[in-house]
Amino acid sequence: MLWWRARTAGNRFESAPAEPDHRENKLFEQLIQAARKGSASTPALLVQWANQRFAGQNFKTASEVLAGLNNATLSAELRRLQARLFAPGADTAENWDGRALAKALQQVREQRKSEEPLGSELPPLYPDSLSA
Repeated sequence: MLWWRARTAGNRFESAPAEPDHRENKLFEQLIQAARKGSASTPALLVQWANQRFAGQNFKTASEVLAGLNNATLSAELRRLQARLFAPGADTAENWDGRALAKALQQVREQRKSEEPLGSELPPLYPDSLSA
């Protein structure tokens, strides 16, 4: 009986790695919805999603995320949103079309799925400066 219980308890831990993906998916969906609506919470959600997606980076601002992702389209669309939200005389919410921002976010996510997370590269074991 104890053998069976210990065996089934071990199986519970195998499914644990799926939890971060679930959280990342939820955060990404919130981010996409905010981007489409032109919400002021979009930059904060971008930081939360990036910290979940690229564990260990500890981004604090949307600018840090944009610098790490290095995607000109995403940067331009986020600047456009911030200008609409905070610039005097900017477009109203009725004129906002967040599809381009949402598309840029989805492209970054798809592109980064196939790549290693940011900062995951190890330094070379024998750097060129040590070679004789």
